[in-house]
Amino acid sequence: MNRIKVAVIGSCASRDNFNHHFVPNYKDFFKCVVSQNQMSMISLMADPIPFHADHVTGDVSNYAKLHFTTELEKSVLYNLLINDPDYVILDFYADIFYGARKINQSFITNKVWQFKKINIYKNFEIGKAISIPKEEQSILKAWTLKREERTFMRVWKNNVDRFVRWMQEQLPNCKIVINQSRFTNAYYDEDKGEICRITDKLNHHYDLDRLNRIWSEMDAYVIEKYGVRSIAFGDKKYLADPNNPWGLFYLHFEHAHYLDFRDKFLKIVVDDLLENQKKRKRMETCSVNLIKNSTFNYGKKYWTYWQDTFMIQQNRTKSNSVSLTRKNLLEDANCQI
Repeated sequence: MNRIKVAVIGSCASRDNFNHHFVPNYKDFFKCVVSQNQMSMISLMADPIPFHADHVTGDVSNYAKLHFTTELEKSVLYNLLINDPDYVILDFYADIFYGARKINQSFITNKVWQFKKINIYKNFEIGKAISIPKEEQSILKAWTLKREERTFMRVWKNNVDRFVRWMQEQLPNCKIVINQSRFTNAYYDEDKGEICRITDKLNHHYDLDRLNRIWSEMDAYVIEKYGVRSIAFGDKKYLADPNNPWGLFYLHFEHAHYLDFRDKFLKIVVDDLLENQKKRKRMETCSVNLIKNSTFNYGKKYWTYWQDTFMIQQNRTKSNSVSLTRKNLLEDANCQI
């Protein structure tokens, strides 16, 4: 059996499931053909931004430079078309954690803290950010927070709708799967011998419960509106792994998370394969008319080589047929439909 072709647009919680360090046997089942790092849906569906790619430099990794250029050129959409995946896995970490920022007449994901270290960043007209505040807020600022959240969600929903429509039109056989991973604030500290909070360790003041709630609303919007599949973990909670290759973070999970993701995704794939098999059997056991407008109920539509003398008429079984009768001919004539 050919391996299932998968595209991923999301965080480490999605992309690391197709990394042999986390799931050693993933290549037995899947071929990851597209992997786009942390890109907001607002950026993804925005217009490409022209730039000179000859001399992209900066005090960041080559991976970060590549991320910035893909944000500018929106190449992930072309990569999807070229590679024609069977599934595209999405998570909305980039939207919930970074949001988007206006740049020229378009948008990029609002990772300004990193992108501004790249030399060509200064060549663009940088505008305002549109994002969901991550920090804990006082009661007095709650109304401002809610207003910013509403503004962001309105723009985000519009661009998610555009992406789903694009997928339906351009890649109708590719299925969208939402990864419903969530932030964790817990890890096991081996030195202390106890469960500790990541926010304390990293000295952050993030309201992760609130961010997870909004993230759930985002997932629900897409799943309920478009009926797409999802990988949900229910009430199961995962610890972060302080020994994760990418460091301690809210989405860098213990090993069990990635194995659970693999098994849940495999179930989706197997269910789809079984359903497709049933559809083929139904087609093999039933009579299917492959001729369009075979009863001529729509007149001449889909039929060619039509002669003016051809007549559509209803026969004794109350269905239509066409009379090809030609009378009083003095020589052979071609009569076809």
